[in-house]
Amino acid sequence: MNWLAISKLGCGRERAKTFLELQRKRYGRTPQQAALSLWKGICTEPSARCIVMDLKNLSRQPHLDGSEKAYLHGVLNHFDHLS
Repeated sequence: MNWLAISKLGCGRERAKTFLELQRKRYGRTPQQAALSLWKGICTEPSARCIVMDLKNLSRQPHLDGSEKAYLHGVLNHFDHLS
């Protein structure tokens, strides 16, 4: 995962959506696997930290469809469990 490239994207929503799209569609990861990837990223790459806040902010926005919202909440719930 190229955390630095993602962290340099224009806005928080774009960073969060890019992370989720890569994890879900490109890598085919479950929410638990995506949360673990995020956890490992934070431990090794400080630029990954902003993505956690971006994901939390995205989860509060009403325009997500049902499957995106479920995946995002799964990632955040498992991430909270890891921390």
